[in-house]
Amino acid sequence: LTGVSISHDCLGKAVDETCIVACADGYTISGDPFVYSCSSDGTYSGAGLPVCQPNPCTMGLPDGIGVTHNCSFVADGITVSVKTGGTCTASCSPGYAYAAGSSPATFACQATGEFSGQSPSCEASPCADLALGQAFLTAACQGRTTGQTCTVGCADGWALVGDLSIYTCTESGLFAGEPPTCQAKPCSADSVPIGADLEAEEECGS
Repeated sequence: LTGVSISHDCLGKAVDETCIVACADGYTISGDPFVYSCSSDGTYSGAGLPVCQPNPCTMGLPDGIGVTHNCSFVADGITVSVKTGGTCTASCSPGYAYAAGSSPATFACQATGEFSGQSPSCEASPCADLALGQAFLTAACQGRTTGQTCTVGCADGWALVGDLSIYTCTESGLFAGEPPTCQAKPCSADSVPIGADLEAEEECGS
């Protein structure tokens, strides 16, 4: 009467006394428990062992910023979870890096229906500098990390047509977004040099 999924109260029974063989905590029995009897030769006799199915763990899942895991997932519309006695791994999602001293962590499904384990510490990774051209003002995007957003406008000498653009730092390490519309401002006539000995060769702004 052994096995991690089996539970019984047969210890210490005398001849002709009976005991119940069922499923251990963390397992669900298929059918009814079995009754065993202590025989005169010191052995137990019974009809067989129960069929015990491990229960899924639903509590204590890995969590935290940037943490992903394979302890529970959806397949064909059905949530599948690691079951009693099973293990799974928690790690950092794409776009995140392990903090100093941290690494992937193993979680174990306990008989209580709860996972045991310590989630890793993950830090958002920075995106590469956003380079759009001289017409655009991208200073707000410097130092942004995965999931963060920033606004892009027009540089000095350029006029914004419409709204500022919003860019998002993605898990790939690159920004996603569409640049704003920036039109070059015409030079003011007041800025053209004047004087008897000066001549403007071409119109400013042409």
